[in-house]
Amino acid sequence: MSMFRPYTLKSLICDRCHRPSIAYILVCIMLTTGTLYAQDRENVPGTLKEIRFGALSDIYPNISKKDGHMTLELLMQKAMVKKSYPYSVKLVFIDPEPALPEAIQRGGYHFVTLSSVDYYKNRNAVHLEPILIPSKSGKPVENLLLLVGKDQTLSTILDKEERYLIMEGGAIGDLSKIWLDTLLLGRGLPDSTQFFTKIRNVKKPGRAVLPVFFNQADACVVTKDALESIEELNPQIGRQLKSLYQSEGLVRFMICATRGPTRKDINTLIKETINMARNPDMRQTMTIIQMKGFLKITPDDLAATEKLILHHAKITKPQISSK
Repeated sequence: MSMFRPYTLKSLICDRCHRPSIAYILVCIMLTTGTLYAQDRENVPGTLKEIRFGALSDIYPNISKKDGHMTLELLMQKAMVKKSYPYSVKLVFIDPEPALPEAIQRGGYHFVTLSSVDYYKNRNAVHLEPILIPSKSGKPVENLLLLVGKDQTLSTILDKEERYLIMEGGAIGDLSKIWLDTLLLGRGLPDSTQFFTKIRNVKKPGRAVLPVFFNQADACVVTKDALESIEELNPQIGRQLKSLYQSEGLVRFMICATRGPTRKDINTLIKETINMARNPDMRQTMTIIQMKGFLKITPDDLAATEKLILHHAKITKPQISSK
């Protein structure tokens, strides 16, 4: 069963140390300075249309759930609550569950943020129209890398008795596993759960790369942009590690429209979220979820992702015996 939990400013106090989180401090500053609402709510018509956003609770694995939740809510408020738009905004967070279409239908969401794997898994069961890509790099797609030591290959790793892999966790980590499984199976090797004797999921790319650098792990899967950022801080990583394989440009997660919004609602969200990158306050807010902006999605953006996911489903589909 899906669990729906409201997030308030009080709930953003850290449960362990009872100190305010980054998002808590930022939202308080924006509320007191008027940045969040400013003049936006003045002169809005009396009857407001509630726009409901849903998001998988683990969609941003590299930050705390509370910070991710409040930041996303703040951004959607800023996008939709304007003088000229008769909207109010409500954000609900969906815990991961197999029956995502039922959760979407029960919640009556207008827009949902979900991984590309969840989109392709559920698009035939419920109406989902991809409209936006939250981008970490300013580009619509990301390249995944299988990173190993400079002297390693798949064969040398396979020769080891213990084989250790690290990948990014959360909902977007599923695409990394699909890509790696497809890569291995396509070379006549077992999938990642059989090829590697130990697999660990981490929240931050650095926690995947450094163990490989220090020979504490055999391989990791990270994005090319993440590796380049890490190499800027430590150029020696680029000299000691190598990318064994690189994926095509993939979309790891997206914002989709359901049947709830009108075309005008959809166009408004697209326009306003894209314009956020021009606002210094919103750019600062997006840094919490490590985003540079939102980009309008196109069929070309999704082409490689769709090809990968459909091919993976085909090659891993259980074979029915003819006996």
